[in-house]
Amino acid sequence: MAIFLILTGLAMIGVGISAWRGWYRSWVRNPLGNVYVPLAPSGLGVMSVGVAGALGLRWLVLPSVLLMLAGVLLYVFSPTWLQPDWYRELKTSRHKKVVP
Repeated sequence: MAIFLILTGLAMIGVGISAWRGWYRSWVRNPLGNVYVPLAPSGLGVMSVGVAGALGLRWLVLPSVLLMLAGVLLYVFSPTWLQPDWYRELKTSRHKKVVP
């Protein structure tokens, strides 16, 4: 189970970083919005829970759960500073009116 959590956390971190860097841009069309960028901190928490379970480090569970919660809160509140530059530019270019 611990190895599964570590691998899942690594995958979440990879998807989150690739979405933020712009390597994975199809999430823009997702009806849930910016759900992939906050996956990186949540993935770090999931991976830390796996490491805590594998090594028997009970003290690491609480900070790991707080990291997972931080990712959820980043998604819920969706601060503009979290949005990648290319995403902000895309949003502003969609709202510009073209006058002939």
